[in-house]
Amino acid sequence: MFDDELDRDGGVAVESTASLHVERLLAGSPAVPRRADLAYDAPEGFLSPWAQGSVASGSRRWCQAEFEPLASDFRLTSPAALRLENLPSGSVLVSQLERLAAGEVDDQTLVEAIAAHERQMAWSAAAQARLVAELVARRPSNSRGPTPLHMATFELQARLATTRYGAEAKVGLALELSFPTVADALAAGQIDVSKAKVLLHTTPGLPDAELRRIHETLLPDASSLTGSQLRDKLPTPRCRSTPTPWPSAT
Repeated sequence: MFDDELDRDGGVAVESTASLHVERLLAGSPAVPRRADLAYDAPEGFLSPWAQGSVASGSRRWCQAEFEPLASDFRLTSPAALRLENLPSGSVLVSQLERLAAGEVDDQTLVEAIAAHERQMAWSAAAQARLVAELVARRPSNSRGPTPLHMATFELQARLATTRYGAEAKVGLALELSFPTVADALAAGQIDVSKAKVLLHTTPGLPDAELRRIHETLLPDASSLTGSQLRDKLPTPRCRSTPTPWPSAT
């Protein structure tokens, strides 16, 4: 297989995508067939960069570049779990999760699949919020009738068969996600909706510039904190006319 895919200089002659490797791993197969001339000291599914015996230098470079172990925040050793951890939210992640056979994967992959679904739900919430904001923007503003917010809320309440409170929560989130850093973190699955609300419902009365500095400071660690821990890191309101400056992100 490798001889057909590589020329003498190590160039790839046949397209090989990360998605294909993930599909093979989730199906319980190694990313590529094993080779007799390579050592397999790394976790299953990775090719060692050190060749055993006579191997063209180009092939060695190609194997090392394609199968360098992925970084893990949780010290994962399962190749399939590693790839799920590193896949961003979106259509590619959905396609991989649809192919996953829950009863046939190892424990690490199973847990990462659950976490991946959580990221995907955050991505969906961010996408839905953008659509809700567009719905509000399309409703006419009439001083004698319902406001655009009320009209959008009524429509969502009827269509989703939810309570008025539930519809108002969706409209409120859509409007509050006007802070790009929080909206991007939610779309990336770095935070969930509850953490997004913690960041958006920060100390009342702070100017937008101050809120953005708070978001930039807290977001890098938000994925490893609970909602309560994240809330505890928010600045404490003080009874003074000028708010205490929030330290800039380092």
